[in-house]
Amino acid sequence: MSRTINRLAVALAFLCLGAGASSANWMGGFILERGDTAFLGNSVHAVVTLDYKVTSPNGARILVYPFENGSLVAGYSWGGSPTYPTGTTGTAGNYLTFTTGTHHMDSFRVRMIDPVTSTTLLDIYLPADYTFANNAVNEIAFSHSSPSWLLNGENLVIDFACQTDEAAGVRVSARPYSGGSLSPGYTASGVATVPMGSGTGQQWFRFNTGTHDVDAVRFQVWNSTLSTLLLEFFVPVDLHWGDHSIKNITLNPPFPECLAWGQNVTVEFDYATSNPAGCLAWAYGETEGNLILFPQTYSGSVALPVRGHLSRTFRMDAGEGQAAYVRLLMKDVTNTTNLLSVTIPADYHFGRHAIRDVVFTPASPAVLDLGEYVNLTYNYVTTEAGGVKIQPLPYTYEALSPRYGVNSSPVYPVGAGSGSGYLSILVAPASLVTRAGIHMYDSAWAGPLHSCWKPVNYTFGGTGGVTAAPDLPDPAAIPALALGQNFPNPFNPLTEIPVDLAAPAHVTVRVYDLRGRLVADIADGVLPEGRTVFSFDGSRLASGEYLYVARTPDGSRARRMVLLK
Repeated sequence: MSRTINRLAVALAFLCLGAGASSANWMGGFILERGDTAFLGNSVHAVVTLDYKVTSPNGARILVYPFENGSLVAGYSWGGSPTYPTGTTGTAGNYLTFTTGTHHMDSFRVRMIDPVTSTTLLDIYLPADYTFANNAVNEIAFSHSSPSWLLNGENLVIDFACQTDEAAGVRVSARPYSGGSLSPGYTASGVATVPMGSGTGQQWFRFNTGTHDVDAVRFQVWNSTLSTLLLEFFVPVDLHWGDHSIKNITLNPPFPECLAWGQNVTVEFDYATSNPAGCLAWAYGETEGNLILFPQTYSGSVALPVRGHLSRTFRMDAGEGQAAYVRLLMKDVTNTTNLLSVTIPADYHFGRHAIRDVVFTPASPAVLDLGEYVNLTYNYVTTEAGGVKIQPLPYTYEALSPRYGVNSSPVYPVGAGSGSGYLSILVAPASLVTRAGIHMYDSAWAGPLHSCWKPVNYTFGGTGGVTAAPDLPDPAAIPALALGQNFPNPFNPLTEIPVDLAAPAHVTVRVYDLRGRLVADIADGVLPEGRTVFSFDGSRLASGEYLYVARTPDGSRARRMVLLK
């Protein structure tokens, strides 16, 4: 970012201090309590909770509706809404349901309206994949998180709730799938019996020998005599069985995160091995191309028993680097043979400055009136002797958002501390903010010394659409390489991937699974200046999360996408 833009940002910060945020409404921090995907029985509530601010003179009501393909799904009922008084902030909850038949929705529409005039004040669409029917399975809980590598003979236990109107009840099974087919060689529990009405059930399966990869669990609901299939659906997982185990993996802090020299990433996991002598185990950061992050300090290993729980750390104490993956490595006690080696996608940036622990209020996604503030707090570390200034800026995809306002910054002293700020869109037309860049400068606004990027979804004015297709970036603002979010996402089986170039360049676009394995080559050649949109067909892949990566000789960009079949 040039110093010209830096000074413009500072000027706008002072100009917007008088913006009329006090007369603006917002809704944000939306939570779909059934998750993004659910199979619900009729009369089961699909609940949406959110935070809100109301400043309209008549107060406001908050309504929720089911939508599919842009149209209202008929036949629903909902919980109603009180009138939230003007001048209040708080948390609201609302629900919708269906009482009979089979209904599908692909989004929740959430509206804030004036209770007197019924005027829409704010409006947002939240992506969802919900089916309501007479027979349903939900509240699914797995005994092990994804990704996990389990020991042969170890059960994956699955608990669930079930609703049915079958007078004799139903039979429910959960079975492993790999590459679109039933996984060979598994051992499983018998089907669970659930009586008419509502009930709970449990299933388990395992593998006893060999090496097995499971990318989905197939659920089936049958009538009581197993003669009629009433419901079938798949839940994506990333689970593996073999002679060695690494499971229940957690990374702290969660990524993406910016870390200063000496700040650790802590990796915790359970491990087990069939090797009677035990093992050694490490966790460390890797860059793109599976290269060890350098220079890096990570926890060593002594001889370990055959099973246990480990906490491992890694960090950088000098230099600049990005850990795009975390490698977990298990070797025998002589340190000569690899027993198990797995990679977990990550995004940690290390350097002599850091901005981390960023909290936004309202939480993303959110829809706000023009002029309303998105407030943020953060912690920072710097070695800059004269102190630093820290400035948040809003971006629409790769370009600086137009007509924005931000706060001025004090000088933050050298060392570690905390700070705060805000960003806003001041005037029409409505704007979508997809990234927040929190930039650190020296006390004279030179730099930036460091930038922390956070993906967000804020719509100022108009109607918010979390599922909206990306707008074409301003050609004058296109960087050397920009990789857009695929649309639709989640997808089945087709999606589009936009790539933008400032000048013609040789580009490769590839798709990887979460283990870092190449699963598809989309492009390998010279692309023209501007936008090229690639169509990707995931019909040969299993349901789950994938990375797509665009590379040029000057750098690379990566994003995630979800295939749901």
